Amino acid sequence: TLVTAGLTTSQGADTLQPQSHGVGVCMDGLTKDEAVALCSSVREQNQATLFSPERIQCWKCVRASRNNPDAMIMASKPGYLGCDLINKLLARIKRASSV
Repeated sequence: TLVTAGLTTSQGADTLQPQSHGVGVCMDGLTKDEAVALCSSVREQNQATLFSPERIQCWKCVRASRNNPDAMIMASKPGYLGCDLINKLLARIKRASSV
């Protein structure tokens, strides 16, 4: 089990799951560390395809921000919820944990 910024993933699992110690994932907002971990996960998933709108969005965001989380798209809304790719991943995590 790998623990990253309030989220955990088991070996063989392809998505992050909320930890059981109360630091859950919700649409009310994320901490900076959680957002950075999710951003890293989204970028890793986007590396699987050579040309996709998602990969280009990540590339442009990282390049323009110079890898500074406070200048990335995710920081454009309160609670680090400015990136639609992170929000999609959060929705998938929430659906998977509710089953």
